[in-house]
Amino acid sequence: MRMPKLARRVIACRVFAYAACSAVVAAGLPGCANKADGPDGYVALYDQGNYAEAHDLATEHMNDASGPEKERAALISGLAAHALGKIAEAERALRPLTSSQDAAIAGRAGATLGLIASQRGDHQRAGDLLSAASKRMSGDEAAQASLNAGDAYAKANQLDKARAQYSVGATLADDPQLKAALDERIASASGAGAAAGSGGGASVPGPFAVQLGVFTKRANADAEAVRAGRAAASAGLPGSRVVQRSGRAGRTEFVVLVGGFPSKQAATQAKSSLGGGMVVNNPN
Repeated sequence: MRMPKLARRVIACRVFAYAACSAVVAAGLPGCANKADGPDGYVALYDQGNYAEAHDLATEHMNDASGPEKERAALISGLAAHALGKIAEAERALRPLTSSQDAAIAGRAGATLGLIASQRGDHQRAGDLLSAASKRMSGDEAAQASLNAGDAYAKANQLDKARAQYSVGATLADDPQLKAALDERIASASGAGAAAGSGGGASVPGPFAVQLGVFTKRANADAEAVRAGRAAASAGLPGSRVVQRSGRAGRTEFVVLVGGFPSKQAATQAKSSLGGGMVVNNPN
């Protein structure tokens, strides 16, 4: 599934990063102030975007502290390492925190590890980490984790799991834009999932359709159908689906379609709204 993707990943990283600071404050750490002095100044440094200094100070404190203080320092050390592109170091700091008794710390650590897995293309693991992290968090932060988990599962062609995560996120989201994004994904994943489960493509009334791609691999067609379904839902168009056909030399092909439409003119207008494709006869 292709998403508004880099932007959403960046947004997700920022959400988790900012919320990590909030969680530390909630746990009683006198950080996130305007000053970066004191033994816990790494929190303020991180909140200000000074990741290099935050990382160094948090790592030093992590090595000297114990108990909850050590976990809080490890969280900032790991998040700062991730922000600096030190992925292996981030994983070393964050992995032990996923079993923390502090739900906020465990959730944010798991969510960041999920983003790392997604960036590596391990979408199944990313979905598992993010969905587990969502359960440890609350509000918009948990909703964002569920959205990211759904996107990861969709890329892994686990459309049922994707829909489930989007639905969970929609019940948690307070932010109107985040809720709208989740509702949009629910609609598109539902349309693509129904088509993917139909084997040969669902019959849709109307003599014309918009063809958005032809693939030799079903997984690639399903991923494109999810993307197309999201775009169709945003434009108020019928859902997407995948139709199997026999191509050249008898090779099996998978065609991604949106529609049918009652006229060629309506299909042409839909094509414009979708940003591309070609109008074809609808294979009812």
